[in-house]
Amino acid sequence: MGKLGQAKSAKTVVTALMTVDAAGTPERLGGFYTNTTIAIVAGTPDTITDSDSGFLNKMFKAGMKIKISGTVADDGVYTIASVAAGTITLTTGGGFTGELAGSAITIECMDKIFCKSVLIQAFEANTGNVVTGDANIDLTTGQGTILTPLNSETYEGVCLDDLYLDAAVNDEGVSVKYEESL
Repeated sequence: MGKLGQAKSAKTVVTALMTVDAAGTPERLGGFYTNTTIAIVAGTPDTITDSDSGFLNKMFKAGMKIKISGTVADDGVYTIASVAAGTITLTTGGGFTGELAGSAITIECMDKIFCKSVLIQAFEANTGNVVTGDANIDLTTGQGTILTPLNSETYEGVCLDDLYLDAAVNDEGVSVKYEESL
């Protein structure tokens, strides 16, 4: 008779759109977002809103621990309950004092997302460089991997926030498909 083992549950493959807001300013692929359109909303539960609806494009997801900075009184570490394009709902409430949009607020994932593989595919004409582990991307020197339309690149065994993307035109981007390691 054979041994019985416990099957590991498979992680979900995630497909998302990542856009570069400002050409020439490299952006981390996962879990980092700064904008003046972010507002802190006190409530039960507390929420974070973005009139640019950029949360899904920056690959935030339920269960992530995030660090908020740049606020007057609500900086700190929180846990995400759910994410929509323009709203992050936290697992707790009553902790925020609240803050209107206008100041540059940063939301950063505190959890490393280690990926078995990450597939990045360009779908627009001006998508630029992808680099691992270094934010110093210069489109004019050709550092990193240049992705042309419908071209793709696969990275094995990397953390999502160690990949940076830059583009030659504002709001250009790539399709990102990744599977977290078990």
